[in-house]
Amino acid sequence: MAEIIETLLTAKEACEYLRVSLFTLRKMEKQGLLKPFRTPGGHRRYSLEMLNEYLERSRNCFDKSEGEGSDREGDLPQTVS
Repeated sequence: MAEIIETLLTAKEACEYLRVSLFTLRKMEKQGLLKPFRTPGGHRRYSLEMLNEYLERSRNCFDKSEGEGSDREGDLPQTVS
């Protein structure tokens, strides 16, 4: 039987991976965007899979909203002289 080993990161490692501050990481957790595992000692651990899923969701949201209400790619903003 194959055993699946999940990569877990500390809060500091998760911050470095996502390129966010610890404050932002905690805020994302409070908003329900991330749900860390807790060690028996109460420390948070973030799965690499969960972080990658968050990044993918964020990327998809950004891609969808990019064209809404903004100039199309390649268009220059109009200036008034």
